[in-house]
Amino acid sequence: MSLFWIAVVIVTSVAGALAQCPVDDVPECVCTYRNLVVPESSIECTDLRNVSQLPHFQISETIYNEILFRGSTSLNTIQTGAFHGVQIKALFLSKTGIRRIQPGAFRGLEEVVTQIHLDENSVETLPDDAFTNLTSLQYLGMANNGLDSIPAHALRGAPALRELLLHNNRIAGLTPDVFADLTQLQQVELHNNIIEELPGGIFTHLRAATHIYLDSNLLRAISADTFQGLTSLLRLRLSSNLIEVIEPNAFDDLSSVTHLDLSTNRLVSLPDNLFQAMSELTLLDLSNNMLTSLPQGIFDGLTSLEQLYLYENRISSLVDGVFSNLHRLEKLHVYSNDLTEVSRETFKGLNSTTDVNLKNNKIESLAAE
Repeated sequence: MSLFWIAVVIVTSVAGALAQCPVDDVPECVCTYRNLVVPESSIECTDLRNVSQLPHFQISETIYNEILFRGSTSLNTIQTGAFHGVQIKALFLSKTGIRRIQPGAFRGLEEVVTQIHLDENSVETLPDDAFTNLTSLQYLGMANNGLDSIPAHALRGAPALRELLLHNNRIAGLTPDVFADLTQLQQVELHNNIIEELPGGIFTHLRAATHIYLDSNLLRAISADTFQGLTSLLRLRLSSNLIEVIEPNAFDDLSSVTHLDLSTNRLVSLPDNLFQAMSELTLLDLSNNMLTSLPQGIFDGLTSLEQLYLYENRISSLVDGVFSNLHRLEKLHVYSNDLTEVSRETFKGLNSTTDVNLKNNKIESLAAE
């Protein structure tokens, strides 16, 4: 077949797809195609103004890459069966004034939708089946809404989910099995909520998770089974909570974690062997707590640690050799504590350390021994 006829076939195919555009009767919406060889189709709606719900879609056999809303658009509601008869891979619905998601809103997209972007809207509650059985969904963003909870079954049957963004909401608690089906989930962002307690074993099924952000909540305690099963986790943020107690063995499954942030909490003491399983940890931040001392051997398992931040606590003394196994440590910040004296033996074993900050203590002498 000549190049001419190939071009004719391609143009004819695209023209046929254009004829099937499911929003022909909505003047503010159009279907566009960006590539004639491998068509990348999308539905774009501009300046819908204030409408009560998503526009009605006509039945179409085309699988669209995305739907976007531009300009001045306030949709208010994603109605039940909003996408009936149309197949779309990515829903870009951020900043569209959505306040309500009705039950069955995404029905019909179970096997096709891979991304749902709902950030910066005003959704306060979700139906029980909000994202149920969306088997191809990989990304869900609902940050910066007014969510106060996540229904127990809202994420059931979404095993392909990789990223879940729920930060900057008003979520006060989570049910024990809310993540039970999310075996491929890698990133969980729950920071800037008002979570007071985490059910034991809530993350047990998240064996693929690499990043969990829980900073800026109202957590008061970490139990021994809170982070059970997170063997692939790399970064855990728990800063800016109200944590007073961490139970022994709470971090025993976190053998792959490289960054742990516990700063700006209310920790007064730490269990002796809290970090014993964390041989891959390179950064540990315990700053801005209420620690008065450090148990002998507290850091013994941290053979990869490079940065240790202990500043702005109430540490009055350091046991000789407390850092002796931190052979790779480069930064040690212990400023703004209540130290009055340190021994030369205190820093024994710190062969790689180039940055030691002891400012704003009450040190009057360096003990000779």
